[in-house]
Amino acid sequence: MPDTQTATTELTSHYTAQVAGDLERNAKEQDRIGAEIDALQEQLLALQHDHTVLTNMQKALGATDTATQPAPDEAATPSVPRQKTTTQPGTGKRVRAKKTELTPVSWSP
Repeated sequence: MPDTQTATTELTSHYTAQVAGDLERNAKEQDRIGAEIDALQEQLLALQHDHTVLTNMQKALGATDTATQPAPDEAATPSVPRQKTTTQPGTGKRVRAKKTELTPVSWSP
């Protein structure tokens, strides 16, 4: 019987260490993803601000062609709740979208 109890104790110890490591990795991943969400939220707010500035400039210049959609109000932007995520094997790769640059427009009177 002592061999069975020793094996059970070793198995319990192994699982306890495994669960602790998994919890630590999970918390770090949550922090990383939360930081990415925060950065993306800041980028979104900056783009919305730029859109407002550009729309106001367009109105000031008297342009009547407003084919673009108005930017949503900052108050209407939903906050993103932090959610627990489960990672699947092979889903760790991220694809970054290419940034598009605005081309300068030369103004001639």
